Amino acid sequence: MWLVEDMISDIICIPTRWHDAIQGVGKQFDSTKEVRLALIYYYTTKKFVYEFVKNEKTRVTVKCIHKKDKYCTWRLHTSSMTHTNVFAIKTFNSIHNVGATWL
Repeated sequence: MWLVEDMISDIICIPTRWHDAIQGVGKQFDSTKEVRLALIYYYTTKKFVYEFVKNEKTRVTVKCIHKKDKYCTWRLHTSSMTHTNVFAIKTFNSIHNVGATWL
């Protein structure tokens, strides 16, 4: 039986449509579950760890775990679009200045 970490540890195992799932402001997702899955693939391929600031039904906000100690500015905020169940990236700072940070 494969563990999730085993299945996504090799970029080849990640479905092609997820390789660039987090591209920037405006990118849409069908649910917060899809946002969270995109984040798992993103941190696996970029090799850094994030933490949730908000993890709710209507919004997901994450930041680099080194926000305070190394002043990393990487941050992502998604929320539902008005009167829909579609979620969109509203804020995305892709600059990650602390390198790979596997725990």
